[in-house]
Amino acid sequence: MLGISLESLKGLMEAGYLKINYDYFKYGLIDSRQIKALLKRFAGEYGAELSDAVTFGHALIKYSVCGLKIVDLFEFIKKRIFGAIQFHGKR
Repeated sequence: MLGISLESLKGLMEAGYLKINYDYFKYGLIDSRQIKALLKRFAGEYGAELSDAVTFGHALIKYSVCGLKIVDLFEFIKKRIFGAIQFHGKR
């Protein structure tokens, strides 16, 4: 659903953005509602694309080269260092 690596997923869990539920499966599951809530929390308003906007996928690629992780991007958005995430397609 997120299309991220296991390492990135672990980082999101360690940072407290996602939690594993072991009630129904011994290896644990992440409720899709958590993921949707996470994306909604960090998503900008859908509308006309901005010429200088960077999509979430492109931001991950661009900033991972500099050593930043998905958790870092979310923290920067939370602290308003970066703007909200722009996703491809309609929301």
